[in-house]
Amino acid sequence: DYIANPKFNMYQSLHTTVISSKGDPLEIQIRTFEMHKFAEYGIAAHYKYKEGILKPTEFDKRIAWIRQLLDWQKELKDPQEYMESLKMDLFAEEIFVFTPKGRVVNLPRGATPIDFAYQIHTDIGHNCIGAKVDGNMVPLESTLENGNIVEVIVSKTPKGPSRDWLGIVKTTSARNKIRQWFSKEERLESYNTGRELMLKTLRKNSLAFKDIPSKVFEEVAKELNFENTDSLFRNIGSHKVSTHQVFTKIIKNLNQSEEQEQEIEIEDIARKESVKRTGSSGVIVKGMDGVLVTIARCCNPVPGDKITGYITRGRGISVHRTDCNNIKTLMNNEEQRFIEVKWDSFAPNKFNAEIQIEAMDRTKLLRDITNVISEYDLNIVNASTLRTNKSGLVKFRFTIEISNKYILKDILNNLKQIESVYDVYRVLPRKQS
Repeated sequence: DYIANPKFNMYQSLHTTVISSKGDPLEIQIRTFEMHKFAEYGIAAHYKYKEGILKPTEFDKRIAWIRQLLDWQKELKDPQEYMESLKMDLFAEEIFVFTPKGRVVNLPRGATPIDFAYQIHTDIGHNCIGAKVDGNMVPLESTLENGNIVEVIVSKTPKGPSRDWLGIVKTTSARNKIRQWFSKEERLESYNTGRELMLKTLRKNSLAFKDIPSKVFEEVAKELNFENTDSLFRNIGSHKVSTHQVFTKIIKNLNQSEEQEQEIEIEDIARKESVKRTGSSGVIVKGMDGVLVTIARCCNPVPGDKITGYITRGRGISVHRTDCNNIKTLMNNEEQRFIEVKWDSFAPNKFNAEIQIEAMDRTKLLRDITNVISEYDLNIVNASTLRTNKSGLVKFRFTIEISNKYILKDILNNLKQIESVYDVYRVLPRKQS
């Protein structure tokens, strides 16, 4: 509708296209006599007069072309022959093509079936795998011409565009949509890669995503100036931040969270009179006060481990890790002797943890290992060399005093960074086969 929205040169007219029963398109222009007069003479003549242009201009050529169309209409008796002549563009920079149902699509000259597909719908463009022009299969990089009937062949399964299309398409709209698709895919790939890298780092330290509260990841993301956790994973995936850097901050935040929980528990414990501390054991037994509590040597639980209490005969309550093999056996036979226990957040106790370090032997290896442990100001209760092979493999076992499992995991991670060390882990009871 060029009446409601005139062209830049004030051209006004109604344009419509009809398709014959044989599939031939015919463009019809409807305008008043006054509009026709301006189209034929007024605008171009006024422009030429006002600007003082004497040399042939592009407008002269266009007006001459319109007159030629009128002459053809008078001279050509065959409608098909006239339609072939009509399949030309009024302005050199535009072409008009049709969908199989007769919809007119306006495209720049040089446009391809890919441009056409994106003009119809973004998803059609993304999943375009072929095209028919006037009933014939053509390559996607083919140039469309005025009056073509274009049919797009779409993949039945989501396919996505090709990067090569960026050098083929002519419309800015199609190019932007292709770039947006690849940008979204790259962001998703970076996110998945980053999450996988972070998971591997957590597993090396005997952790999983479920062990880290979501708020800890959110705090780490903010500390590293990322918008949210998703952004954090994307930047890990694109190697803009290392998993070691992120893990160090996670441990720091976990320790801070633990301290905050201790402060919150003060009022909570005061309200619950039935919950009493058990002296210097570092463990709280629900509903009991002054009972003897010992840490089981079979699994050596430390603060942060999930624990349960077992009422022994004459030796008070023995505290085990919930995954201790001895507990699993007792649970089947003496379930009634188990009691709820939890770590005393205020107890300054130290707990023994046994770790094993496996490495290729070299000079000053033991010094490097003890230096890492001493950085945490921890006491080494026991140290031994388990076995040295002729191949140079050496295994060390240390018993160290720690206050919680998060410090232990941080130590294990730093020990793994030592040259020639290939494995470090906490020694736990072997699972029964």
